[in-house]
Formats: sequence, structure tokens, C-alpha cells
Amino acid sequence: MFAQLDALFLSSWYSYIPWVIKVRTQSSSAHFEPNSLLLRMKYLFILLFASAFNAASSQILTPVKWQHTISKGADNTYKITFKAAIQPTWHVYSQIQPKNAIAQPLLLSFNKNPQVVLQGKSREVGKLVEGFDKTTKIRDYHNSKTLEVVQLVRLKNTSKATLPGVLTYQKCKSVQCRAPEDYEFSVSLN
Repeated sequence: MFAQLDALFLSSWYSYIPWVIKVRTQSSSAHFEPNSLLLRMKYLFILLFASAFNAASSQILTPVKWQHTISKGADNTYKITFKAAIQPTWHVYSQIQPKNAIAQPLLLSFNKNPQVVLQGKSREVGKLVEGFDKTTKIRDYHNSKTLEVVQLVRLKNTSKATLPGVLTYQKCKSVQCRAPEDYEFSVSLN
């Protein structure tokens, strides 16, 4: 969205560039108006600096990167593993939270497929850390650095099936939390 606004903002200013460098003819020779040119060059410099600063400050934070793998087991059973690489100082809230926690717990959900049966609940593999917010006096559980979420599924028959879904998570660090995000996926089981 910010990139579109920058493009709109800059495209409207590109039409004024001829205005910045104004050539005036006088007595058969072309020359620049020194005071006006300097003033306009200053405006152009400020404009370019402001748009560059805006572009640099509107970078999207991606402190958590997800990927998933599938491994086949016996009797049409599959192990789906979701791995998160979490940047330093950031953490992802666990799917297990205390009763009074205000953190958005991690949620793994699959679209219904009559050919696929979930085998139990998803489980987290990683170092679970207990956090405590001194302001609200509320505890939470989260993972830092890496996190794996594992779900076992079974195909009802030997045919191929696709299982789409979404993993919803919230990422935070000590001074800020981001709104919950979705990692959408589609798993091919064959």
C-alpha cells in the first residue's frame, strides 16, 4: 500500500520537473534565473529526500519466516511439519496459553477434506519460554529463535488428496506486538 502511495506521490511530482529548471530566453541567449533555480532545486532535494525516507521507513517487517514439509509414514499416515525461523528479539506465542493470557495463541487449522483424518492435535516442538508482563501482571508462553508445529494426518484410502489450511500466529518483541498473521498452505498427500 505504501509503495502505491509513493508511486502516486512521485508520479504527480514528475510532471513538475520542467517547472524546477526553468529556462528563460532573453535577448537571444538562454540563461537560468539563479535565485529561482536554487529555490526550486532545494524543493526538489527535499522532495526526493522525503520520498526516500518514506520508502525506507515503510519496509515490511518479516521477523518470522515459515516453511512446511511432508513425510510419509506407514498405513497412509503423513507427518506435516511447519518450521518457523524467528529473528532475534522476536517471539511467537504458543498454542498453549494460561487462562488469563491476552496473547493470541498459535492456531493450526485445516480445511475439511473427507479423504483425510487428523490424528490427534498439533504439537509444538521447541523451547517453550514463560513470559511475564509487569504492567498487566499476566503470564504467557512463547517460542524464540525456532519453532516446529507437527500434525499427523491419515488418508482414508490410497488415492491422492490435497489438504489446504492456515496457521495463524502472533509475533512480538519486548516493545511491540504485531497483529496476528496467517501462513496459508496447501499440502499434497499421495
